Amino acid sequence: MTKSTVEEHEARGATSKVFQDLTNAPTPPLPDAAQEEWWLDAGSLLSRLLQVGQYTLKQQEEHLLFFRQHFLPYFGPYPPRWNSVLTRSGLPLEYSLNFQQSRDPVVRISFEPVSHFAGTSADPFNKRPSEEMVDRVAKMRLRNFDRTLFDHFATETFITDNEVERIPNLDSYPVKTHTALAFDLNGDDICVKGYVHVRWKSMSSKTPIRDLIQTTFAKVKVKMNCAAAVDLVDAYMAETSSYNQYNFLAWDLTPLHQSRLKLYGAHNEVSLCKIEEVWTLGGRLTDQIATEGLGLIYRLWELLGLDSTTRQYGNGYDDYMNQGVDDRLSPLIWNYEMRAGSTRPSPKIYFPVHGENDLKVATAVSHFLASLGPKSEGANYVKCLASLYPHLDISMTSRLQAWISYSYTEKGVYMSVYYHSTSSYPLPSCAH
Repeated sequence: MTKSTVEEHEARGATSKVFQDLTNAPTPPLPDAAQEEWWLDAGSLLSRLLQVGQYTLKQQEEHLLFFRQHFLPYFGPYPPRWNSVLTRSGLPLEYSLNFQQSRDPVVRISFEPVSHFAGTSADPFNKRPSEEMVDRVAKMRLRNFDRTLFDHFATETFITDNEVERIPNLDSYPVKTHTALAFDLNGDDICVKGYVHVRWKSMSSKTPIRDLIQTTFAKVKVKMNCAAAVDLVDAYMAETSSYNQYNFLAWDLTPLHQSRLKLYGAHNEVSLCKIEEVWTLGGRLTDQIATEGLGLIYRLWELLGLDSTTRQYGNGYDDYMNQGVDDRLSPLIWNYEMRAGSTRPSPKIYFPVHGENDLKVATAVSHFLASLGPKSEGANYVKCLASLYPHLDISMTSRLQAWISYSYTEKGVYMSVYYHSTSSYPLPSCAH
């Protein structure tokens, strides 16, 4: 790792002593220049996120070592050549901070593992690295780690090598992400989640997306005792024609009785009316929790000041200030969480803030979190965001925050902010 490379990245913002010590440690060296660049660019931002989350020095070191040892081998070339659907920039990495009432923020990492074979005939959908990373993590014996659901979804929804050949004109699809993973850094523990885009299996098997999803859920929903929640979500999604190519599924890599099933939807209409419909499943969810949560949605919507509009989003990547408006704006996304042992689905709304002024968004988040009471962490969120990107003027940027997710349970607000996840902004020579 050259001195000039380190100095170039350090100019983008101070890092923790823990990060600096790991960077300067003589052993074990990183095996290639790409991993060195990813470590300095993405690892440096992770170090600042861990500081914002008030992780102990020991926890910071453990999580940075985990990132260094288990993430860096799966980033692929630097700058990236594979465009991931995880982010609007195409970056295969997305950090987020989760805010809950009466606790410190939690750092989370969404990641599409990538190899040098991604997008080639050897692995056109970049599927194998996620499977390899799960195998790798399984050997670590993380607390409560269980791959039962991962193996189930792999069997039911992962496209096989033979099925790939049934999809014509592969090069005509700009987005080919198939599988991704996520890691919640909960104090000393790491919780793992899996994701799959069902579009490819549906196309190759000529199975309607709704049928594929419900067949997949049917084989586990009884064991997880969440059939009523799954059926309620299915009724709404079918009624509103919300089953489409943008659906993806998620699950926890934990024992079945602790896990959740998730179904994601997307719509170009970004409006309070549509959000209310999604939140209540078209009037199917009207209990006290839903009503209280909806009241806070009205408050958050007003603070964010988003325009009610139909957004002509067309899968465009956007990491530059000179992109057109249609490429810049994001659609509305939501998911329904169906937890083992629960008859009630829990909705989560993803407010699209990519392209909105970052200071404006941060101020809205800060005011919203402060309004939840004196015990709410994140009231100083503007300062928090500025500390993540100290080399940037957040009053002049509009790509650092991509989504604000919001859900509400009997424990209160559960809210996350999703970030542009390298210190570089934008990534140098990003291929779009």
